[in-house]
Amino acid sequence: MFAESNDAASRECAAFWQRLSEGGFDSGEYKRVGKGGREVWIQASYNPIFDPNGKPYTGRWGL
Repeated sequence: MFAESNDAASRECAAFWQRLSEGGFDSGEYKRVGKGGREVWIQASYNPIFDPNGKPYTGRWGL
């Protein structure tokens, strides 16, 4: 939703989600798409969410 379509389909994006699903995290500066298609850069930290058994949650986010 906040990423350009070609970025969302990239190998880097797939690797990002793979790291989270394995319990890893990622932090840095990320390019996002703001209101009206405006380019926005954010500094963020993405961390996995763990289920009650301590395993990374790998369900569909936000659906």
